[in-house]
Amino acid sequence: MSEFVPCPFCKRTDGFQVKTVWKSYKFVACQCKAAGPVMRTEEEAIEAWNDRPLDTCAFSLEYDREEVERRQRAHEEDPFGLFPQSMPSVAWTCSRCGTQYKARYAPSESGALGLLPLPSWMKCCPNCGAKIAEGLSV
Repeated sequence: MSEFVPCPFCKRTDGFQVKTVWKSYKFVACQCKAAGPVMRTEEEAIEAWNDRPLDTCAFSLEYDREEVERRQRAHEEDPFGLFPQSMPSVAWTCSRCGTQYKARYAPSESGALGLLPLPSWMKCCPNCGAKIAEGLSV
């Protein structure tokens, strides 16, 4: 098996596993739960882990680009048709690669919907592998 560069989170140099998701897609996982990008083969997953960015990225909330584009297409097709008047939903967006992940909501103790923070297991961007900056808040 190939050599792995140290984990950017726990600095471990051994104990990595190549795991399978989505049929035969692979990713490298560290014992501290950090994970590399999902790739088609084991070799690509190891290469992506080893070539991961050394810098960090900041996840910010932006409008969901897919939803904005869908609404724009619907308006172009039928400018006088029914169109949602609410604001588009938001998505967590990686500052390094621009990949968006749908933001989730949950009711608070008062019953009002509130935005959930990024999951605690998400320590790096699943697309580019950059370490997510500490202390992101909603």
